[in-house]
Amino acid sequence: MGTPSGLAASDGYDLFEIRESLTYMTVEQTVQVQAGRTGDAPPKRALFIKFKHLGDSVIATAAIDAMPQGWEIDVVCFSASQQIFEMHPRVARVETTSKGKRGVARFLSDLSLVSRLKARRYDFVAQFSDDWRGAILSRLISADMSVARRNSRRGRLWHSSFKKIARVPSRNPRHMAELDVDLVRIAGLYSGSFAPPLRIVPDADAVLAAARASAQANLIADDRPLVLIQPATRWSFKGLPIATWTEAIDEITAAGQQVALLGGPDDRDLLDRIAADAGSRIPILIADIKTTAALMLRSSVVVSVDSLAMHLAAAVGRPTVAVFGPTDEGYWKPWGVPHRLVVNNEYSCRPCNLDGCAGSKVSHCLIALPPSRIPAAVFSLLMSLAADDCGARAERNRSG
Repeated sequence: MGTPSGLAASDGYDLFEIRESLTYMTVEQTVQVQAGRTGDAPPKRALFIKFKHLGDSVIATAAIDAMPQGWEIDVVCFSASQQIFEMHPRVARVETTSKGKRGVARFLSDLSLVSRLKARRYDFVAQFSDDWRGAILSRLISADMSVARRNSRRGRLWHSSFKKIARVPSRNPRHMAELDVDLVRIAGLYSGSFAPPLRIVPDADAVLAAARASAQANLIADDRPLVLIQPATRWSFKGLPIATWTEAIDEITAAGQQVALLGGPDDRDLLDRIAADAGSRIPILIADIKTTAALMLRSSVVVSVDSLAMHLAAAVGRPTVAVFGPTDEGYWKPWGVPHRLVVNNEYSCRPCNLDGCAGSKVSHCLIALPPSRIPAAVFSLLMSLAADDCGARAERNRSG
């Protein structure tokens, strides 16, 4: 294994080989499995603290799979992220808290949460965010090992809440999946050179709901590739103009591919407007997070801006086309799957990591992005996948 799993197929690496190589267990994992089988010791218990956005929660699944086999892994997160972690087969329990609670209600809620967590007697605590709530939890739980990332926004008191602090590269971007897994590495629990892929597994109910949604949208199961496009984002400065999406969709459908628009209940208006302006009838799929993940499993390629959908597609192993504006693809690009990046490098200021040009919530690198770059990336990725499939079949024929 000699290739980082965040690279695209166009970089000359075989990402399927990388994903396969990551299934081999480290020495630490093998020891834990043997201990679990013989019953020599009770399973060790870890708590992952992730008070961040949905996309960040999906990225944290790489760190879950980096943990040694045999460990029980609990997660405490905001209630919005609960469904994400419930879809990971290695997560034993998900504890949640709400962003919205204030005053006495928040105090009582947090007091109950601390009581439940302390009763679990954790051996390892990893804080993936930079908030004080996680630092306080770490102090109160007093695990044998607790870790966090160094953060320039926090002082000595915050950093002293943890037994070990992982340093962060100051120059070149390191993908967030690697930064998350670094917390497991610094605790001596993972020795892999590269972070595992992201992973979630939709349950049977979600798979059934996806099948029903596809049938209701009259999506035809045939040999044509299905391109799912998720154009929505909660951050306006990451979004593309409607005209960009419609032009891209028209070019993709003209080439014979099936296209469907995908989003959550709050995205309905945007999807309706894009579909109305498209040159052909475009099915619209509205789903919750779990059903969205299951719908992505039915696709050939997922197209998205830098958002939850991009990471969700990677977590179910789907090839992804990701459109980036002001945010840095070095940190956030699809991890562990074949992908293509669409960026507007005519703007030398990007990635600026600002919320729009000069903080205006409007990103001109996205507004001026030529729509044709999106279908070009889709076609390039589909051709690469087809070539890989032909090569795999030829290899099976030779070995058979």
